[in-house]
Amino acid sequence: MEDVLDEWRITILNSEIAAEESSAPDDARTGKKKDVSYEMEDMLDEWRTKILKSEIAANESSAPDDARTGKKKEAILKDKEYLTHLELRFNDDDEAVKNDDDDDDEALKNDDDEAVKSDDNDEALSLKSSRFDLLEALNNDDEPVQSVLEYLEPHPNLENLGIVFYNGSKFPSWMEFPNWEGRSIMLRQLRIMSCKKLKVLPALGRLEFLEDLYLFELYSVSAMGLEVLGVLKNGDSSAAPVIAFPNLKKLTIWNMKHWEEWVIKTTVNITVMPLLQELFIYDCPMLKSLPCQILSSSLREMTIDSCPYLEVSYLPPFLENLKLKKDAGSLSISLPIQNGLHSNLKSLAIWYSPHSTLPQGLSQLNALKTLKIRYCDSLTRIPDELQHLTSLQKLKIYKCPILRPRCKKEVGEDWSIISHIPNIQIDLEKIQ
Repeated sequence: MEDVLDEWRITILNSEIAAEESSAPDDARTGKKKDVSYEMEDMLDEWRTKILKSEIAANESSAPDDARTGKKKEAILKDKEYLTHLELRFNDDDEAVKNDDDDDDEALKNDDDEAVKSDDNDEALSLKSSRFDLLEALNNDDEPVQSVLEYLEPHPNLENLGIVFYNGSKFPSWMEFPNWEGRSIMLRQLRIMSCKKLKVLPALGRLEFLEDLYLFELYSVSAMGLEVLGVLKNGDSSAAPVIAFPNLKKLTIWNMKHWEEWVIKTTVNITVMPLLQELFIYDCPMLKSLPCQILSSSLREMTIDSCPYLEVSYLPPFLENLKLKKDAGSLSISLPIQNGLHSNLKSLAIWYSPHSTLPQGLSQLNALKTLKIRYCDSLTRIPDELQHLTSLQKLKIYKCPILRPRCKKEVGEDWSIISHIPNIQIDLEKIQ
């Protein structure tokens, strides 16, 4: 494998040198060096074939002698039962470089940190983690990229899978996650990131051990339906699970520019995400609604960030931590609380709100202990509702220029509303 990579790097370097020389005067060039662009395409095709063949050969050479004489392996990774962590990273032109260098992109930074840690591990641990970096290997053509991914089906023991910068419009057949020879897929964490041409998500609801799902920059996905749960559109799938995402505890959906809806309507008696505890949705400017099935009694923490059209009809009854950032849709206007009170929400954070007032319904949060307000330039006053929150123990206000003088101790216009709160901090200064 390393020999193939070294050969490929040398070929690339020689091609670049040839390209530079091709800009020299005609008398300094040879006929062979004029065809660099065509040689480059031929070289890429040849390299794709070599890398697949070398992986198959390496896999077979590591097998027992009696296993090498039979049928050729059908896949590169399918028999690697000790491989538990795998990342497949493809090419996305300039975006790949930009995202790798962006310190603000915590998700990619963490991935890189894990790769460094993996390099430092001993040989035994290295068998458990692998990163196929296809960043420079493939172009953006849909068919060859999908063809390569088809060959990278992992063993069902895989626990952590990341697919980054994949440029195909759909995933290969193994991403539908059927039972592998009657065995369940052990996948616990799945990250699908910056797959901007992907149109339809696979049947992720079939992953019975999946605990953490992270979806990032899937620009071509406009809707999620029953397919994601593993149920056909007509709701009459014999393979439909009784419970979709039965062990999912954390769901993060980030920067889905064209995602408008997630609708779950079916005649099949199905439960969705019964153990979901953390829900994070960031930068989904077209999203209008979430299925009520995921706003269940198991949910404890929720963040909504930059979803201006999102309508949420009620707060999960046992939600403990809620963060609203920028325009969080209807939640930025009013907190929809059923039965008059919400007796479990303990922490509320409001950041970068574009509105002049806090959301209505604060007086119904009779268990609220901490309220954080940050970077709300347009916020003009503290609502009277806060005066009735006797459970509130901490109020932290930071970078809210209009509120600072209004909350000044003893003399501020809003001081009488917040004076009963034991701990007040404004711009990192403790007021009381």
